[in-house]
Amino acid sequence: MPTIHTRLPRRFVFALFLFCLVTPASGSVREAVVRIEASVAPVDLVEPWSKLPSTPVIGSGVILENGWILTNAHVVQDAISVRVKQEGATRTFNAETLYVQPQVDLAVLRVTDAQFNPDQAFVALGKLPPLESSVQAFGYPEGGQTLSVTAGVVSRVEYAMVTHSLESHLLLQTDAAINGGNSGGPLVVDDRLVGINAQGLDDAENIAYAISVPVIRQFLDDIRDGVVHGTSSLGMLTGRIENPARIRFLGQPQEVEGIVVLATIDGSSVAGVLERGDLITSIDRSRIGRDGTIEGPNGLRIDWNFALVEKQVGDSVVLTYLHRGNEHTTSITVEGNHNLVASGGSEERREYFIFGGALFQPLTTDYLLLFEEGGMPLNLGVPWFDHHPRTKLQRQLVVLNRILAHDVNRGYQDLEDLIVTEVDGQPVRDLSDFANKVENGDGEFVAIEFLTHEQIVFSRSEAKAANEAISEIYGIHSPTQLYHLAR
Repeated sequence: MPTIHTRLPRRFVFALFLFCLVTPASGSVREAVVRIEASVAPVDLVEPWSKLPSTPVIGSGVILENGWILTNAHVVQDAISVRVKQEGATRTFNAETLYVQPQVDLAVLRVTDAQFNPDQAFVALGKLPPLESSVQAFGYPEGGQTLSVTAGVVSRVEYAMVTHSLESHLLLQTDAAINGGNSGGPLVVDDRLVGINAQGLDDAENIAYAISVPVIRQFLDDIRDGVVHGTSSLGMLTGRIENPARIRFLGQPQEVEGIVVLATIDGSSVAGVLERGDLITSIDRSRIGRDGTIEGPNGLRIDWNFALVEKQVGDSVVLTYLHRGNEHTTSITVEGNHNLVASGGSEERREYFIFGGALFQPLTTDYLLLFEEGGMPLNLGVPWFDHHPRTKLQRQLVVLNRILAHDVNRGYQDLEDLIVTEVDGQPVRDLSDFANKVENGDGEFVAIEFLTHEQIVFSRSEAKAANEAISEIYGIHSPTQLYHLAR
């Protein structure tokens, strides 16, 4: 598949790439790997009332024990057609996309044709491999039509950015060569699936990343009830306590280990239990080091979030923490994602609201990826880089994409990429709330304030009257498309 550039500084990874060396591999694994041919037509984030022209995407996938096909979300998301083909087969088969989880860049397909996979080939899930484990990467990279297999070793097991969502999850780093088209193919140890090849590192050689098997297990368990609930969190922001001055400031002895609570999210299960400055010393009986790590499998020190990696929303964890010098233990319910900037691929990227030619959308990581390296406006990047949480009072960040030129918006037509803070002096909860305040306010004027202190003022009646003409000029089928977020 084509390389997907993140348009962010080069310390970030970007999506998938493929390979060419061939090494001996198990016949059963070979038979369980499929070539995916998709035609995708994603929403146009510049003109969200329309889709971009369809483009062909080539990726890979692996058949699981239940007959489903596991692949990357970025291979099949927004697909209008998906066909799959096994190695050695003479025909392709239609596939249905059952589930997509953009946070961890995973998706599941199903082929209902009884002639598909006649030998019932599949690859079983394995365990998280130790460092230096020999691995094989399977897939269908550019440059050929047949299955490619490359070999390498596991060089790192750590939390790193998933390019598709810009979220941090448990990944395997390997030196197995992969290129565009390997996306979604299996990473295998001893004929068992330990990862799904997902991305490479820009301007680097022999550095590839795979979504790790614990993340895969969590996703497959998550969809057992037919709904994607997403990955788990505890509704708080934490920090390390490696600096001696910080430890003294917190009133703790120098030998203390753990992480410090920086903030709890309103309405979360930890709100009212933990406070800023509390020290969390263990999670599910795993001691947390002052560098924020716990002891993981195979003797690895790994980020403390590993204790949550296979948890489902609604599960519980046991925290031990220090509050004003006293130790406490409590059970906390695991919650879903709290990111204010929605993950790549979420339905929120399809939302928009147009008023007086001003195009407003929720801020999503898909929107951020529109910008070339170094070109992201600071007011957009700060909420993402600072991990601003979603709360009851603020469910989305509303951004002014651009102004669709019309007489009613004269003087504002150079404004773009600005975060909305207030409408008529009232804070904005999400795009639906913003649209309601703008359209149904009582005053003659609508005053919209932005994070940069810019301001737009419309005559409410004139802006409403202009919407029909603007829609006709720009080919907009509807000036509003909103989804109702879970409250």
